[in-house]
Amino acid sequence: MSVAVIPFEASLSPEPGGTRINVSGEVDLTTAPRLRGLLGQATRSANGPVEVDLGSVSFCDASCVNALVGARTALSSLGRQLVLLNVPTQIRRVLVLASGRTLFEPAC
Repeated sequence: MSVAVIPFEASLSPEPGGTRINVSGEVDLTTAPRLRGLLGQATRSANGPVEVDLGSVSFCDASCVNALVGARTALSSLGRQLVLLNVPTQIRRVLVLASGRTLFEPAC
């Protein structure tokens, strides 16, 4: 049995009152720098919350968690929020185990 791999894609789109980043595929050591770059761009170029839609993410490792925690820290220092949307169950488990439930409430 083969499992289809969803290629990594991430895009940033301005939203009323904030910014949304849509992510799909596997976020790992090789793709997390692209996510980190978009998170940094959203932090520097917009106001309001940064929403990250993880609904199409099929895999997330420690480098993904690191990118999200770093963005949360940077946004928090500016009085802004990182909001995770549509977090799949398996990704929620990784986030909770790696960073603790309270970092990404209410998404986790």
